[in-house]
Amino acid sequence: MSRYISALSQAARRINNGDLYTEVSVPPHASQEIISLAENMDEMRESFLDCLSKEKERSRSNQELITVMSHDIRTPLTTLIGYAEIMDKSPDLPEEERQQYSSIIYQRALRLKELTDEMFYYFLVYGSSDIQVDLAYYNAQVLIPQLINDRLSAFQDLDVEFQIQVIEYPFTVHTDISLLNRVFENIFSNIRKYGDLTYPISIRAERKEYDFIHVYIRNRIRNDSHDVESTQIGTKTCSKLMALLDGSFIVRADAEYYTAEVLIPMSH
Repeated sequence: MSRYISALSQAARRINNGDLYTEVSVPPHASQEIISLAENMDEMRESFLDCLSKEKERSRSNQELITVMSHDIRTPLTTLIGYAEIMDKSPDLPEEERQQYSSIIYQRALRLKELTDEMFYYFLVYGSSDIQVDLAYYNAQVLIPQLINDRLSAFQDLDVEFQIQVIEYPFTVHTDISLLNRVFENIFSNIRKYGDLTYPISIRAERKEYDFIHVYIRNRIRNDSHDVESTQIGTKTCSKLMALLDGSFIVRADAEYYTAEVLIPMSH
């Protein structure tokens, strides 16, 4: 037995020194106590390895975010500073041009606020391992139309056609309505920014397999949408939020259409 204990001691030293890739094992004819100890140590090794892998992925994602955000923040900030400098150094600037520059500065300032808000919420979601999820039971027949209709008010100033098909559901969902609202807010915000609103926006909700309610939202993509600044933070955040709710968030896009699919789990 002493040689098995010595082998486990060596394995413990390897793990302590950072070797998480060597399996901890003992011969099958060892005592059950030694085998159980080896299995527990190997589970611990795999747990450490998994945590390390997740931390590396989180670090990589955060580095990508910082790179993207630094570019996206610098662009409107440079424009804002440039026009502000023109106005500051040109006291005789015609009033029409001054108003034009003021409008540009204001719009760029709003864009900076939007970017910093997105970044704050991203780190709030991805930087915390203990996000508060306030689950409650909701009647899907009431909740789904509410989630959709609450967003439509943002399009009242536009001539937009919505094609909505919401089947009546005598079902109950177990979810966090505040997190779900955040997901739908992001979807419709993207539609307003990137969508070709001269085409109808299709919204469909139905019960599908695996006891999920599927909400599909599809819109045509505007031709110049590639010129609109995007960090993709919202999509990543929505995916994380729906994972916390035991659902999922799926995005599909081609040259013409953007489709967001929200899967909300039903209660049993």
